[in-house]
Amino acid sequence: MNWQHVFFSAAVALVVASILTWMRKKQWIGKATGAVIFVAAIIGWNVIDTAYLMPGKTRSLELQYAESSMVKLPIFQTMKQYAPETYQALKEKVVDAKAEGKDLQQAIDLVQADSSAFLLSRLYPAPDDNVITTLKVMLEQGENIQQQSDEACFKFFFPFVSGGVNPLALNSAALIQRRMRADSELVAASYTSPRIADKTRENAAAAQVLQPVIQRLYGQYGADLQMIVDPAAKQVDRKKACDITLQLYRHILALPPQQAAAVIRSVLTN
Repeated sequence: MNWQHVFFSAAVALVVASILTWMRKKQWIGKATGAVIFVAAIIGWNVIDTAYLMPGKTRSLELQYAESSMVKLPIFQTMKQYAPETYQALKEKVVDAKAEGKDLQQAIDLVQADSSAFLLSRLYPAPDDNVITTLKVMLEQGENIQQQSDEACFKFFFPFVSGGVNPLALNSAALIQRRMRADSELVAASYTSPRIADKTRENAAAAQVLQPVIQRLYGQYGADLQMIVDPAAKQVDRKKACDITLQLYRHILALPPQQAAAVIRSVLTN
């Protein structure tokens, strides 16, 4: 039951009754006329409230409920503080998804892709240390997931091919907390301590640094290296694609910090 609706209906009824009582004392209306006006006023209020006011109230409550769940995740807390418009848009998306029949967790899962895209958009202004920390935790997640399933590992790194995985079910709570903290700190630092980056120049430098890494991987995997370039191809061996991705990230993290951060930004965003 919508108790807010009941409360306001009772309040309106009280106000209308008071006005009609005063009008009857003035002998402006009779008892029968007063009763008709009272009924008509209550019906009119309920029609207006149900058709025009309640939807807005209901959505407001849904938005509050969505926010109470979203702010439990550090990335959304940080987004709310530093990118309120993006946060509001995702919150609206959660409510719209619920209206389509999805439960709250499914709705929040739906916006994970949006939050990941937002995270990638903050890589260039984020300090090198934060970028490297995020990839280190991502690598650890991938290694952990691969121990359980090569298929799940592939989906973790390439969710756009055949859907992603639920990291909560495949990683320890401690590892998930570290990943969420790393992501949140990266976003916050990209606003509080932003780098000034020339993307074109930085990408060109990163490509040069990446060449020896690619050559080493080619020496190890040969033409199979193409699998991580086109992971949606039919002939892709998902276990091998996961192996190559993990090895690529290990080689990148072995580079000097400034070069590693530049390559990470280039690889993950391009």
